[in-house]
Amino acid sequence: MDNYCPHECVCHGRVVQCSDKGIDKVPYGIPYNIRYILLMNNHINRIQHREGNLISSIKKTSLRTLKNLEHLGLARNKILVAPDAFKPLPILYQLDLSHNSLRQVSRKLPQDLHSVAFTHNKIQSVPCDAFCWGDQPRYVVVKVVNTCPG
Repeated sequence: MDNYCPHECVCHGRVVQCSDKGIDKVPYGIPYNIRYILLMNNHINRIQHREGNLISSIKKTSLRTLKNLEHLGLARNKILVAPDAFKPLPILYQLDLSHNSLRQVSRKLPQDLHSVAFTHNKIQSVPCDAFCWGDQPRYVVVKVVNTCPG
């Protein structure tokens, strides 16, 4: 599976580039050891679980095998909600959810997260524990421009 690349994408090393493909779900078969997934400018509003059942939001089980993922770009899709979806990504460093239809910030984002973008969404609430990782104070760049409910 290490050398496999979904037919909708282009793969270079540990980068899977699936942006601007007009797809409506995350392609099946993304290698487990991938570090960057780029899915910008598509029509994704659901994630297909590895066992094949469609779900209406991003669930943590959809991404749980991607333990080496450092950057996840999901900008310009139609994602509505992503409760706890990113918690199983222990070394996720950058997360881009700009230009979606999110109404709430995900709870308990990964500890290594340094940058997250929620610009151009319809954020109504931010859970108090979204950016809490115990007693260690940290800075996280959070972009929330044009995120008023509409």
